[in-house]
Amino acid sequence: MIQINRKNIGLIKKLILNFDSKLYLYKKNGEFYISDSAENYEPEYILPETNFSFSKTFLKRFELKYPYIAGAMAKGISSVEMVKNIFKTGCLGNFGSAGLSNDQIIKNVDILKSETPTFGINIINIPGNQNNELELLQILDKKGVRIISAGAYIKMTPGLVFYRLKGVKKNSDGKIIIPNKILAKISRTEIAKRFLSPPPAKTVKNLFDKGLITREEMLLAESIPMSSDIIAEADSGGHTDKQPAVSLFPEIYLLKKQFQKNYESIKLHAGLAGGISTPWSAYAAFSMGADFIVTGSINQSCLEANTSKKVKFLLSKALQGDFDLVPSADTFELGGKVQILKKGSKFSSRSKYLEKIYNNYNSFEDLPDDDKNFIETKILKKKIEEEWESTKKYLKKIKPDLIDTAEKNPRKKTALIIKSYLGQSSWWAVSGDENREEDFQIWSGPSISSFNSWVKGSFLESPENRNVSQLAKNILNGFLYISRIKLLIGAGIDLLEEIMDYYPEKIK
Repeated sequence: MIQINRKNIGLIKKLILNFDSKLYLYKKNGEFYISDSAENYEPEYILPETNFSFSKTFLKRFELKYPYIAGAMAKGISSVEMVKNIFKTGCLGNFGSAGLSNDQIIKNVDILKSETPTFGINIINIPGNQNNELELLQILDKKGVRIISAGAYIKMTPGLVFYRLKGVKKNSDGKIIIPNKILAKISRTEIAKRFLSPPPAKTVKNLFDKGLITREEMLLAESIPMSSDIIAEADSGGHTDKQPAVSLFPEIYLLKKQFQKNYESIKLHAGLAGGISTPWSAYAAFSMGADFIVTGSINQSCLEANTSKKVKFLLSKALQGDFDLVPSADTFELGGKVQILKKGSKFSSRSKYLEKIYNNYNSFEDLPDDDKNFIETKILKKKIEEEWESTKKYLKKIKPDLIDTAEKNPRKKTALIIKSYLGQSSWWAVSGDENREEDFQIWSGPSISSFNSWVKGSFLESPENRNVSQLAKNILNGFLYISRIKLLIGAGIDLLEEIMDYYPEKIK
C-alpha cells in the first residue's frame, strides 16, 4: 500500500495510469492509502480497471482502437503522412483534399490505398461544383474509398447521395449493409436533420434514371440516413459558425437520440469537433455524450502537417486572443468568414481593408490614389492590372466564362482580384514563401492556445517534437486519467492537487 501524500505523488500517478488494473483505496488512522492489490480488510473504494466505455459500435464500424479522428485541414495540410501515422495509433485520419484538383486527390488516394487500410477523404461543398463533385465521388467509390468527411453542406447533392447509396444491400439476415460512410460536419440543427434523414427521393430517382444506382439501392434509400455518424463542429479554424461546444453538442446529441428511433438496426453516432485539444476538453466532450472526438488546429503544428515551419512555429506560440474572423476566399461576395491566426501576419488587417474597399467602391478604378497605391505596393505588390492578368490565367483553367463576365462588370472584376489575393495567401503560408510572410493566412481556432498552455514546459512545447501520435495518445491518456480522478473524488477520497492533473509524457 502507498500512502496518499506528496512524497508518493509519482508512484500514485503511475498506479492511476495503469488503466488495466483495479485500484483499492483504504483508510487507516485517518489517512488514505492506495494499492493495485487487495488487502485483508475492506477497502473504502474499488476503482475498476476500465472506468469509461468507448462506443463499441463506432469503433467496430470504422475499425479503430480509439474514438479519435484527426480532422481534415484543406490544401493537403492533413497530409498522407499524417493520415498514415494517426492510423498506426489506432485512430482515424481524414486527408485534407479541399483546394486540390481531382487529379491531385486521386494521386494521394492511390498512395493511401497502398499503405493504409483505413482512412477518410474530405469533401467540401462548393456551390456550382456538383458535376465535378459527382465525378470525384464516383472515382472514390470505384477505388474502394469507404469513408469521406463532408463539410459546408446545406443540402444533399447528387454526388453525396450517389456515394452513400452505392453498394447498399440487404444480407441474408435481412440487415441493411451500408459500405460507404459519411462523417457529416455540421454546426446547425437544420443541417443535422437533413443528414440524419434518408436521401431526398427526387435526387435518388434522378440517379436511378441516369443508371448511376441500382434498383435495390434506390429502394433501400428510404431506410437509411444520409449519415450515421455526424460531427458537431463548434468553434474551429477556417470556416466556422463559432458555435459554443457546450450549447451546440447537447442539441445535436438530442437530435441523434430522436432520429435513432427511425433506424432500428442502424446505430447513429455523434462526435464533437472544435476546441478539442487537451484531456479536459476530451473529458467534457465524452461526458456530454460524444461517441468520438475530432481534433484539428493542434495537428497543424505537428511534424506531419503539410505546411511550413514558420506556420508551425507561429501556431506553437499562439495565445487565446491571437485569432480573428476575416473574409473568406470562396464565399467573399456572400460575406463569408474564416477564422485565422492573426498574430505574426498582417493578413487580418489587409483582408479586412480589401473587404471595406469592395463594400464602399464599385471598382478599383474609383479608388483615391492613396488607397490604390497602398493596395499595389503593400498588398498585391504589383499593379492591379498585372494582378488581373494573373487572375485571368488561373480562371482560364477552371472557369473561363467568368473572365468575360468580369470584363463587362467592374464590380465582379474587383471581387475576383480580391479573391485571388485571399486564395493565394493560404498557399503562401503552406509553402512558407519568405517574400509573403506578412500575408500568411493561417486557418486555426483557439484550441491551439489551450494546447500550448497545457504542453508548456513539456517535450511537446516545441513543434519539432509534436507528432499526431503523441498528441492523440496524451489527450486520450489524460482523459482516462482525469476520468479516474473524478471517480475517486466522487467517492470522497481526499487527493492532493498535484495528483489531480495530467501533463504530457512520451508514450510508446
